[in-house]
Amino acid sequence: MGSRMPDIKPKIADLVGRLALIVESASRLEAFRSVRLQPGRPASADEILAYERYLGRRLPESYRAFLELHNGYKGLLLTGDMLSIQEVVPDGRRYTAIQNWKRSSVRYGLGEVLDGIVIGSKGQANMWVFLDPNRPSAENELTLVEWDPSASLEFPTLMAFFEREITSHQNVIALVGRRR
Repeated sequence: MGSRMPDIKPKIADLVGRLALIVESASRLEAFRSVRLQPGRPASADEILAYERYLGRRLPESYRAFLELHNGYKGLLLTGDMLSIQEVVPDGRRYTAIQNWKRSSVRYGLGEVLDGIVIGSKGQANMWVFLDPNRPSAENELTLVEWDPSASLEFPTLMAFFEREITSHQNVIALVGRRR
């Protein structure tokens, strides 16, 4: 798995860069003026290892590559953020909200989110992005779920998720731009 990292990290960097350019473009539109991109500093190897120990598992290579580039990235999901390790662990800023969402989901029979490794917020209550450790996917990755109570989407890799975000953001910008 480690030998793939040199191939994955440039791909993740390219996708994140393209996504950031699109979000920056969207922030010039009235509807998205409040969007501010704020890339997180790279996570250290020690931070990633400590997080993996906390989780009791190794993270997928694509997500590790993202963390090595940016330990979180505010605004990257246009109305939401890729979260830092420090936000999602106990005592983190988002930890309680994530735990409340998981408990609430279980009460409604949606227990598949319980083990989810939350990596992003879509900017609205109960809309999270998580890696499903119970559902391995392509190339030793974990299925990535964009959780929405009404219509969740699944992706085989973080790269596939970022590619869809690029397309989705471009479509939103085109739609909002036409309304002006």
